[in-house]
Amino acid sequence: MKRPDSFVGKFLLFIDNSISENLHLFLKKRNYSIDGIFLLIYTGLQFLLISLIYLLADYVNLIVSFFIIVFLFFISLERIILNFKTRIMENEKNNLTQFFHELKNENEKLRDDKESLTKMIQRLISEKRR
Repeated sequence: MKRPDSFVGKFLLFIDNSISENLHLFLKKRNYSIDGIFLLIYTGLQFLLISLIYLLADYVNLIVSFFIIVFLFFISLERIILNFKTRIMENEKNNLTQFFHELKNENEKLRDDKESLTKMIQRLISEKRR
């Protein structure tokens, strides 16, 4: 990926990298807290909607329209974060799978080495007995 030359491009790249890295660390350490956060946000939005409709009954259409926009924003944000979380989990799974296969191959190599050493020792013992 080509590095941006403009100030705005560098600034946006810095923001993207820092947010991405911080979000990655947060999601990795706190697997279920993001679900709880969004549950609290949705509950708060519903209480806010009910309160505003009760207090400002004349502006119900405006309040509901605004609520829908904010609600869709938070649903989209949750979707992005959950996709990011899924990607993190898949990467970790792939890394662990690769590590498992490396360990398995190393184990097989060590078993082969053990067998060949055992055969060499047995051969040396049999030669020494002669």
